[in-house]
Amino acid sequence: MNCPECQTVTNVSDHENKYFLGKNVDGLPWFKCSACGAIFLLQDGLPKVGKRGEHGKRFVPVTTGLFFMALSGCVFLIWGSNPLTMIIGGLLALYGGNALRVGIWGSQQLLDEMTLDTERSTKATEEYQKINKL
Repeated sequence: MNCPECQTVTNVSDHENKYFLGKNVDGLPWFKCSACGAIFLLQDGLPKVGKRGEHGKRFVPVTTGLFFMALSGCVFLIWGSNPLTMIIGGLLALYGGNALRVGIWGSQQLLDEMTLDTERSTKATEEYQKINKL
C-alpha cells in the first residue's frame, strides 16, 4: 500500500508491524508511514489521511532541558571542579541543551514523534540530527 502523502510503499499488516498504531472505535486500522511520518487509516482498502487528535507539547522538551541545565549547575556548585564532576555536569548540560534545541526549534512533527508513543520517521530523524548538528 502506498502512503497517501509521499507515495512510499508502507506495510499495512496488523500483525508484527511497528508502524501499526491500533484501531479506532469503528475498527479501522491506523498506520504511520516509515518515510514521512504521515498518519493514515485504511477505509475500504484505501488509505485516507487522518489525524488522531493528539499533539506533542512543546513544554515537554523545554522543561526537560531546563531541569537538566539546572541540575548541571547544581552539580558544579555542590561538588566543585574535580574531573568526575566536570564529566557528569558536562553530560547533564549536553543533554539539557539538546532537549532545549528540540523544544525551541523542532517542528510539530518532530515533537509529536518524540513525545508521543510512535516510531520515529526518517524525516524526523534527519531534522533531529540537523538541529543538534550530528
